[in-house]
Amino acid sequence: MPALFPNSINAPGNPPQNQGAPGNPPPQNQGAPGNPPPQNQGAPGNPPPQNQGAQLTNSALPPQNPTPPPPPANSISTTAGNDNITGDSLDNFILGSSGTDTITGGLGTDTISYLSLTSGITIEAKGIVDKGAAGTDSLQNIEQIIAPLGQINTIDASTGSGTASINVDLSQNRLAVNNLPGIGTLNFTVENFVNVTGTPNVDVLTGNIQNNSLVGGDGNDTLSGLRGNDTLIGVNPSSATPGSNETDVLIGGRGRDIFVLGDATKTYYQGTGVALIQDFQQGIDRIQLRGSLSDYNIVGNSINLAGTSDQIAVIQGGFTPDSFLFV
Repeated sequence: MPALFPNSINAPGNPPQNQGAPGNPPPQNQGAPGNPPPQNQGAPGNPPPQNQGAQLTNSALPPQNPTPPPPPANSISTTAGNDNITGDSLDNFILGSSGTDTITGGLGTDTISYLSLTSGITIEAKGIVDKGAAGTDSLQNIEQIIAPLGQINTIDASTGSGTASINVDLSQNRLAVNNLPGIGTLNFTVENFVNVTGTPNVDVLTGNIQNNSLVGGDGNDTLSGLRGNDTLIGVNPSSATPGSNETDVLIGGRGRDIFVLGDATKTYYQGTGVALIQDFQQGIDRIQLRGSLSDYNIVGNSINLAGTSDQIAVIQGGFTPDSFLFV
C-alpha cells in the first residue's frame, strides 16, 4: 500500500551546515559603541494579530523572509524544465525549482531544497510535492525537505491509504510515517512548514511558533498547537459525519486558539464522537460551532446537542457563552 514517501531510506547523516572560521565564534551584529545592539521593532501603531470571526479560523501568518543560506558547493540544481534526477551513494543536496521533476535520492541522506521558490508548497501522499504554478515533483528516497522561507507550506496526508499514519512535530522539524506494510516507520526532516492535515488513521500533530492549522482527519487524533494563534480541527470536515466514532484530543497551547467543532453546514462529533479540549483559556481561546447557543446544552464542562444526551465536547478550563464563535 502506498506510503507518503514510498521506498525511502532513512539513512544516518546530517545535512551540511555553514561554519564560521576555525577557532572564531560566528560574527554578531554590534550596535554603535555605548549603545545596545539594535532590535527588531513591530510596525508602530499596529496591534498584534488576533483571531477573526470568520469561519474556520486563524489566518496563518508565515515567518519573516530571512535571506536563504547559500547551498553546499556540491549541490545539484534542477532546471525550469521537466527534470529526472537520480542521486548516488553520497549525501546529495538537490536544489528544486520550477518544472515537473522526478527526483530519486540514493543510499545517502538526501535533501531537496525549495528555498528558491516564492510561493508555498504542499507535500502529499506518495511523495508528491505540489508547487502550485511552479509545477509538481515526485520524490523517492529523499529524507529531508526544505520548504520556501516565509510561505504557507503544508503537509497533507489526507489522501494516504491503508494503515499508514503520521506523527508530525513542526517545532522539531520531524515527520514520521508509521505502519507502512513491510517497512514499519520512516522518518523525515521537514523545515519551514506551517500547516498539517493528517491521514484517515490515528495521527499526532504538533505545531510550532507560527499560526498553525492542524487538521486531524478521520481517526482518534491528538493535535497540539504549541505556540501561535492556532486553528485545531480534529475531524475530516469533508466527511458526511465529521467526528463520528472518534475521540480527538485538542491542545491549543499558548496563543489565541480556535477549536473547531462545526462549520456552516455540520456539527462535528455527533453520535459516539467527542472532542477533548484540554487547555481552554477563557477570554483568549474560542470554540467554533454551527448555529447558535440555543442548539446546545452546556452541562458542567460538556457541550451537548440541545434536547439530547449527545455529548460533542468536554472542555478543561472555564468557559462562558462569550467563548463561542457561531457560524
